[in-house]
Amino acid sequence: MKKLSFFCAAFLCLLVAFAGFAMENAGPALMSLGLPEDEGAESYVVYPVLVNGGEYTDQVNAAIQENAQIGAYQNVLAFGGGSTGIRVDWEGEMGQEVLSLVISADGKMPVGRPSQVYYPMNYDLRTGEEIVFESLFEDADGAMAYMEEKLLNEEEKLSTHLENRNLFPVPYERFTLDNSGGITIYYLKEELSFLSGFSGSVYFRYSELEPYFDLTEDSIVRRMKEEDTKVGYLQGLGSRNCIGLSLEEALNTYRSTVDSEYYPGGACYEVEDARLYGTLLLTDESEERVLGVLCGSLDDNGIVTGKTTLEEAKALLGDGGISIPMDGDTAMQYRVCKGESVTWQTTVIVNGTEEDAEYTLYADEDNIVQYIRMMIRK
Repeated sequence: MKKLSFFCAAFLCLLVAFAGFAMENAGPALMSLGLPEDEGAESYVVYPVLVNGGEYTDQVNAAIQENAQIGAYQNVLAFGGGSTGIRVDWEGEMGQEVLSLVISADGKMPVGRPSQVYYPMNYDLRTGEEIVFESLFEDADGAMAYMEEKLLNEEEKLSTHLENRNLFPVPYERFTLDNSGGITIYYLKEELSFLSGFSGSVYFRYSELEPYFDLTEDSIVRRMKEEDTKVGYLQGLGSRNCIGLSLEEALNTYRSTVDSEYYPGGACYEVEDARLYGTLLLTDESEERVLGVLCGSLDDNGIVTGKTTLEEAKALLGDGGISIPMDGDTAMQYRVCKGESVTWQTTVIVNGTEEDAEYTLYADEDNIVQYIRMMIRK
């Protein structure tokens, strides 16, 4: 989440400076507003503000605060947040004049018992109006039928990590859009919740929904999705790329579903975040730091697991990859498929420092890329 700390006077200066920067760069932007004054605070209400969003900026900002009950949570904070405290934070993305964000509140609620809730919302800055789920599609009925069939097929696996298990009806009106990833649908806690106590969510990659989308020139999805033609290197994970984080920070943010399991050179973890479904966090031997991720369900722009051939991926990534055959025992040990792996040398930026890393594709015996791994070189 994008939590920032400000003293009131400092915030006013920053707001003016940021607005000037945004205007100079002629595009809408999001910034954080709110307390705490220190990063260690147990209670805070941090929420997004749209800057330079055009004629509907004030309308959208008012809608964000109203839909997420920001005023009510600020009142809770003013009275100390009770024994559980209150933590309100957010994350979001901007497409071409399309705003998508989710605000999360955890702890003391304005009404009722302590709980956790998500407030997802999406706005078209050309009109100032909230985006309706069905407007994303040329064939909305087909898209929803596909989603529900997929959820039925995965219900048993999902249920092992859930406390409440009501996947249906799907709350299609509660969604967000990622620039390079897909659609996340957020449930209310009483409908679907993880064992951690957080509300449940489900995630669908853009590639699997592409047959149903409205992809005309000015459509919402076309405007939201990144048009960048670069490929590879985990762009599809976006802000959820947790390589280089301490394991504690990663698990606090994404919440582990089960205890760690062995992975060569360290351990691996599954996490609750629906957008990381099919992804393992890979640690060092001491399990203190996330050195990499292994993704079994990812749209990495031009590379799509379960669809892209190894030849197509090589053409996109260029020469220089080192190929190694993967026999059954080795594949099982590394939690990938039998077939072939190809590794490219690259770098990642961790806390402002460039570190050497390896980007590896794992293809099955039919030559289809099934897994993508990025790993910091020890």
